[in-house]
Order: sequence, then C-alpha cells, then structure tokens
Amino acid sequence: AMLANDLNALSMEERNKVYEEIHGVNEIEKETPALIRERIKAVKAELGKYPVTKRRAFDRACFLKPSLVDDEKFFLLFLRAVRFDHVTAARNICLHFDHKLELFGEAKLPKKITLDDLDEDDMAVFYTGCHIILPNRDRSGRRP
Repeated sequence: AMLANDLNALSMEERNKVYEEIHGVNEIEKETPALIRERIKAVKAELGKYPVTKRRAFDRACFLKPSLVDDEKFFLLFLRAVRFDHVTAARNICLHFDHKLELFGEAKLPKKITLDDLDEDDMAVFYTGCHIILPNRDRSGRRP
C-alpha cells in the first residue's frame, strides 16, 4: 500500500519514467567521446573526495596496478551500469574493491577474477545452477 501511495503521488510523467526504468525500456544517454571523457573525469574527481578509509582497497589496487587509473574501459563498466551517474559509479568502484579484497585477498585485487580464482566451495555453489548468465540483454543493455 505504501508503494502504491508513493507511485500515486508522482506525476504521470514521473510514474512513466519509473515504469520504463523498472522494465528496462527507458532512453539511454547517447555515448559520445566527449561525454565519456567528462564522466570519467567526474568519477575520478568524486573518488578524490572520498575519505581515505572509504577508498583504501581502491587505492591499494591502483598502487598494485598503476595502469588502472588510466583504464577507460574499467571506468566505463561502472559508468554504464548506472547510466553515467558519476557519484554512484565512484561509490560502486569503492564497494567493488572492498568486496574483492575481502573475498579474494590483496594478491588478486588488481586482476580480473576468473573461474580459476574460485575455490572448491565456490565452484560447488556455481555448479548448483542457482546462478545463470542469460544470453540476451534487454533494450537498456542489462542482462535479465
């Protein structure tokens, strides 16, 4: 009932935007080289605002792999996931490295995690089939 009340409080246009977002059919911002450069710069600036305690794992990964700081593809992964919202992308980058450090340790912090990095218990969970990667994406580019 509370959700219905919140939705009813929105204008018709705002409500349609919510429905489009939920169903993955909303408009995506046109990616241009200028937009990409601007948002990557904004993410880096946002990361610089974070207290050291919140970005410690990210800083460590950059120390272990200095090229990470200039890796445009890396930043694009996080920007595209949140429709180029640089504040959320910066937060997600920090959380990503915090979790990666916790799960895999410092040695694997700067590298991509592959199936070879999973231990026997992780692989057993993987093979249960409760996690599947579907072959197609929706109109917004998300995997269902």
